[in-house]
Amino acid sequence: SDLVGEKHTPYILADYLKVDKNDLYTYPLELLKAGVGYKYEFNHLIHLKSQVEYQFELDSHKNHGAHNNILFKLQLAYGF
Repeated sequence: SDLVGEKHTPYILADYLKVDKNDLYTYPLELLKAGVGYKYEFNHLIHLKSQVEYQFELDSHKNHGAHNNILFKLQLAYGF
């Protein structure tokens, strides 16, 4: 079986979020997120995904809940 192929999918991610100072619903915020992940496909219905990401707080309001942190996410998905 292949190390990377139909069942094994490694990936990288990057996400940039900016909430403007004049936004009506939330405080100003600027975040950058980067990470790596791995998805394993048991069959066409069941997938298991794990992901490690680091979130950088570039600029935010002092009352915003965003901070620099490391997150680990694990997801088991079943679909039809």
